[in-house]
Amino acid sequence: MAVKLSVSQPFKDEENKIERSPGDEYLIYGPATYIPRIEETIVEEVKGFVIKPNTALLVRAHRDTKDSNKKDRRAGERWLIRKAGAYLPSVDE
Repeated sequence: MAVKLSVSQPFKDEENKIERSPGDEYLIYGPATYIPRIEETIVEEVKGFVIKPNTALLVRAHRDTKDSNKKDRRAGERWLIRKAGAYLPSVDE
């Protein structure tokens, strides 16, 4: 499981050494205890999927991104994840 966060005010993420800007969205992976900063808001909890043999998961990109196989995807593009096992969608899927 993961928590999707949205940035409301700019700040420097000291833990990851990243400058966060308003509108940025990112995931915090668990299990963990996480207390959001004042500059962040929790958007939703993201749950993983288990893909069983002979099944697939249909995924759609919310914005331009790279998928789990490092292939470029355009906003609105849909594709299938066929590899059996656990799958946790990224923030842009």
